[in-house]
Amino acid sequence: MRKTTGIVALVCVLVFALWVLQAQTLPINPKNWTFSATVPITEYAYNGAVVFDFPVEDGTQPTVNYFWTPQNKHISGALTAAFQMVTSSSSVVFNYQFESSNTCVYPAHVRLLMARSDYNKTNNPDYANTRWWSNPIAALLTGGSTVQLRVPLTPDQWSNINGQFGNSDTTTLNGFNNTLQHPAMLGFSFGGGCFFGHGVNVSGGTAQFFVWGYSIGS
Repeated sequence: MRKTTGIVALVCVLVFALWVLQAQTLPINPKNWTFSATVPITEYAYNGAVVFDFPVEDGTQPTVNYFWTPQNKHISGALTAAFQMVTSSSSVVFNYQFESSNTCVYPAHVRLLMARSDYNKTNNPDYANTRWWSNPIAALLTGGSTVQLRVPLTPDQWSNINGQFGNSDTTTLNGFNNTLQHPAMLGFSFGGGCFFGHGVNVSGGTAQFFVWGYSIGS
């Protein structure tokens, strides 16, 4: 693993100290985070961050799709996350075109993600409104310095499974507000092209994802 410096870790701590008193910070502990992925992935702790290694393309198209942590209390204000992608070299490529239906040309990004308590309920008539992605706010998957995303929890900043914004109509607005009142998971989503969460992997080297902080609040 390519190590970050103590200076980077210190900067991250100072940035989060500016708003931690007014926010609910989620535990940055590997025991509290889980994956939606096509292959087993192990998260680990490093200098106050929770980290995982992106799956490397091996001909079987392994992917990481979601990385999230439980949340069962209502949320409001905004979601703020600080994270970093560390790559073994500048030649690392983040791949996303794994399906013939993914015909859109748009590089791999990471977005904030939230899921409602009934997101995995079968035959759910409101299924399309049980998961929400930050839109248009996202970060390009590339090696570099720490990124901080702050996404207001307003319906115009989030889109559902069908790509509809929370303020598209009465149904989406009700579904969005219901998600804020009854969340189940908060975290990150990885994808590119036409899809926000259909997964990514890397080739041309290795890459790690560091989560320095995740907060709910103003």
